[in-house]
Amino acid sequence: MITNIFTNLPKIGDAVVGERSTKKVKFITLESFDNASLGSDYETIGVVYNRRGRKVKIVYKNNAGKTWASKWVLNLSGYTLDGTSRTGVISFRPDSSATENTDVTVTYNTTTLQGLVNALNTTFAANATMVSQHWVAYINGSDVNIEHDYTFWQQSSYNNAKSGFTATAALMPEVESVADIRRRHGGGGGEGSISSWERAVAFYRTSTGTETYQGYVPSPISNVKDRAYPIALQSYLGANCAEIRKVFGEGEQGWLNCIAAYMSVCPTDYGNMGMRDGLARTKLIASYKDTFGEPVAPAANYCYNVDTVALPKGNWYLPTVEDLTDLLKIIKYGTNGSVNSDPINKTLAAMGGNTISNGSILWSCCRNSSINAWRASGYFGFFSNYGLYDEVSAVPVSLYILEY
Repeated sequence: MITNIFTNLPKIGDAVVGERSTKKVKFITLESFDNASLGSDYETIGVVYNRRGRKVKIVYKNNAGKTWASKWVLNLSGYTLDGTSRTGVISFRPDSSATENTDVTVTYNTTTLQGLVNALNTTFAANATMVSQHWVAYINGSDVNIEHDYTFWQQSSYNNAKSGFTATAALMPEVESVADIRRRHGGGGGEGSISSWERAVAFYRTSTGTETYQGYVPSPISNVKDRAYPIALQSYLGANCAEIRKVFGEGEQGWLNCIAAYMSVCPTDYGNMGMRDGLARTKLIASYKDTFGEPVAPAANYCYNVDTVALPKGNWYLPTVEDLTDLLKIIKYGTNGSVNSDPINKTLAAMGGNTISNGSILWSCCRNSSINAWRASGYFGFFSNYGLYDEVSAVPVSLYILEY
């Protein structure tokens, strides 16, 4: 059998390699790729996961668990710098198990921002929990910001200021937030739009949970647009979905028709799917540093800094929601136990890379709100918005334009 046949017309699953001598991107057909017989002049890079005309989307051979953000930032206001003794309160959750905030009073007497920053940092240094979480105040232009480690969701939801201070979220303010993914049934909205057909069908076919995100329908509905999440088979066959069955049909096939209505519309210019600036967005996110000069966006930083001979640093990014949709519609590994069940994982495994399961949770570079970003939830098979502190998979991708 002839191995490593190069092609100028790549398809999904074809191997992507870099030719060291020319620093050119080359494609090898999925059927002929053999890593063992690949010459030393070639570096394995990744796999084609989508192609639209000359635009070829490539997934890198490796991925890693990363948080979206490692720091939380607050902008402080409401203070008075008049040279008299003043106080303000910083209120924060000390740990993820705490049910109430801890209040810390800051006393200051100054006419300058630097004087206020000094008073804040003196107060932080006297609190053991704040020290362990690396709380620090600093001047940002004409403002005072406060940053600290971001390791549990309550920090972004409950950390604030009061009694002389006001605090607002200020992490990466230039990174746009959009909270809308359109479903095939015509509705939009937040989480619940299907990211992986195989995973969603597998979960909702057997789900008996009593939460709406688990597919439970607590009261009669007549329009699937009335709910954000897909409907579990058990609920679909029940009395509360009688009107829905008139639209989609009876039995399991009717349920599958209903589930399909929750698939994400892709491609489209609407909402998050219209955000195709993954490289620029990742570059911006990765550019943020903390007061010590360290990156505060591990997932974006990891992806942006991928460096190969033919696709060097600056060509890779954290996927957009559209990229994840294109990727996951191909992946069957996860619900299917074989890495050879889909062309992407077959080639990733063949080149010794990290496989990608449709049961994995994958970050996107698209922000949902000041405290959440979009990710593909491999447990449910839908797009969810989640706290930036969480560590899940960062999968670098690249857009390559064919030269023909």
